[in-house]
Amino acid sequence: MALRGPNSAEFARTVAQIGEVIDAAALAPDRWHDVCAAFQSLHPDARVLFQGHDRLAPYAMPLAGAGWEDVNLEPYFLYYASRNPWLGIWKEMATSKVEIADALLPRRVLEATEFYNDWLKPMGRADMALGLKIAHERDRVAFFCAHYDSRSHERTNEVMAPVMQALASRMRRALDCNRAVLRGQCSIPSDGLMQNLLDPALIVNSECKLVAANSAAEALIGSGMLINVRARDIVSFGLPEIDARFARSVEATCARHPGGAGSHAEFPVELAGIRLTVSVLPLASNLHSLALRGPLPYFSPAVTALVILRVLPPDRFDAVVRFRARYRLTEQEARVTNALRLGGSLVDIAKELGVTYETARAHIKSAFSKTGTHNQRELLSLLLAESARSPESTM
Repeated sequence: MALRGPNSAEFARTVAQIGEVIDAAALAPDRWHDVCAAFQSLHPDARVLFQGHDRLAPYAMPLAGAGWEDVNLEPYFLYYASRNPWLGIWKEMATSKVEIADALLPRRVLEATEFYNDWLKPMGRADMALGLKIAHERDRVAFFCAHYDSRSHERTNEVMAPVMQALASRMRRALDCNRAVLRGQCSIPSDGLMQNLLDPALIVNSECKLVAANSAAEALIGSGMLINVRARDIVSFGLPEIDARFARSVEATCARHPGGAGSHAEFPVELAGIRLTVSVLPLASNLHSLALRGPLPYFSPAVTALVILRVLPPDRFDAVVRFRARYRLTEQEARVTNALRLGGSLVDIAKELGVTYETARAHIKSAFSKTGTHNQRELLSLLLAESARSPESTM
């Protein structure tokens, strides 16, 4: 197909037609497959792919495509995807500028790679490519590319590159619209896991925004006891010090590093006379299962936190109440002492309680004096000993 140059009427019609498909994908994200097919129609032997890549993910995620029906992607996911020599190059590319692959990665370098010799070349119709970085947000890249046979590269570049360049900003706007359309949807296949848990269970992102909840958690939220959902869908326990501890645990749990995620966290909570433990575990999507599902995986958090709430059997006397009565602590001294059990430094505790560091330090020093302890470790050990003591032994 020859479009007779960017100034021809035929070129303008082609850009307008594909542009309409892109606009449709802006409001219906599953239409990105149609966008890929529209570009492929310019050169039927080409393989077109829309991809997303998280810097800490093992490989680029195919979001939509056309012309890949005869390709077995299993070996790609299991081995070759993580060896794609272009992954590191995408980050350095200019956004919204069409690039020829050979200009980014010299042919001699590509042909020396295992990825090329064992995967790309045997596949056929894919050893040359041109690409467009649609978006680059922090550690994530959205990339649109066309692979084709090197024997037809001049004709393919002449036809596809100008059209792709003319529609670069339109594709970026469509992706921005997808964010609003997909907001609130969850790509994590969590229903089976969540509903099989008897305890209240939530999935939250790194900002403590509720992503999903099982029926037990929904009932708990609906009751208004223990937890609630504030503005912007933020999960809250209603007390600043507990919310701050929860936020730190979730943020650490959702932290990504190459090859893994954050660690498990667990801490106790005492609210309205009810004692419970809050367990926070990392939950990552199986990238393979999300392949070619449109741009939803691109906007979904790479790692979320699975939060499980377990109500503990009630004590006849609360340990902190017993501890406060035994050593005649003031309410503020007891709050600072109890905050030690939730973890964090004295600076963190001061912020959680809404007091200055000097005030928190004064309360701790006063608690030292009343309990006969000399440092935070001794004070915490004494409080834990009180927690372990049965209520009957204090009577």
